[in-house]
Amino acid sequence: MKRALSMLLTLLLTIGLFCLPAQAAAPAPIKVGILQLMDHPSLQIIETAIQDELKALGLTDRIALTYVNAQGDFPNLPLLASQLVGEGCTLLIPITTPCAQAAVTAAQDAGNVDVIFAAVTDPYAAALLPLEPDPAVRVAGVSDEVAVDRILDMAQKLTPGFDTIGLLYNAGEANSVSGVDAAKAYAQSHGLQVTEAVVSSTAEVAQAAQSLAGKADICFTSNDNTVASAMPVYAQMGLDNKIPVYVGADTMVADGGLATIGINYTDLGKAVAAMVQEYLDGATPAQLGVRVLPGGVPIINVDVAEALGITIPEDLQGAQLLHTGDAL
Repeated sequence: MKRALSMLLTLLLTIGLFCLPAQAAAPAPIKVGILQLMDHPSLQIIETAIQDELKALGLTDRIALTYVNAQGDFPNLPLLASQLVGEGCTLLIPITTPCAQAAVTAAQDAGNVDVIFAAVTDPYAAALLPLEPDPAVRVAGVSDEVAVDRILDMAQKLTPGFDTIGLLYNAGEANSVSGVDAAKAYAQSHGLQVTEAVVSSTAEVAQAAQSLAGKADICFTSNDNTVASAMPVYAQMGLDNKIPVYVGADTMVADGGLATIGINYTDLGKAVAAMVQEYLDGATPAQLGVRVLPGGVPIINVDVAEALGITIPEDLQGAQLLHTGDAL
């Protein structure tokens, strides 16, 4: 009798074990590729902020990161983006407009890859997204739209009386062209003239900047990656010729530009990481959309202002003051 009871209990136990629901295995981390354009301070701040915030949000066990840097080789971007896709990345995080354009093309070719970009000034002009909302779109991100009108309004206060704006930029960067177009529109509406110097590589910046001497009363460059990488030589031209150089990023001010209305690139990187978290939690790129950081404060290089004999007016004395070479 005892033996029969024991066998019955064993049988029931075995049946019970088979009936227990299987423990769900943790999902495999998704492969995420970060595509960087080059090494310069703004871009490095963004990339570091993205990676640090992904860790702070506890996402490192949900993703497997791969990082590639084009080292300023623009023609190599499509190959690097395709390489990330070929390695199994199903989410790409390109930093800057040229990287985003390459990433979106590679993602479209693959058909099953999403893109969350960082620091794209105008994603619509760059043809990354359709103008009309589309639930099937697989691209989202955080813009670093530059407040061109506010920067030039500040120039009117900080260095009043200028007639001609010198525009130094890479015509191959859609993000920079967007800023140039805004500066031209501002000039037209305020009765100002513009003169242009166009570059295609960092090596051309010194000569192009020098060509503006004697032609421009002030210079302006938006968030142009090519020019930013050679900012010290551009800034030196301004100092040598007593021409104030206004720029689109705080790091360009720290590298010798006079002033900007600043974008906080650490905040931008954090915003991208937060968007990645929403994506991992189930939001589609179409639902995430394009986000623009609010605000922005005047940032002035006090060393450059002093060298140019510029007195900061009272209504700008609440600006963030930087020195050349400051780490941001």
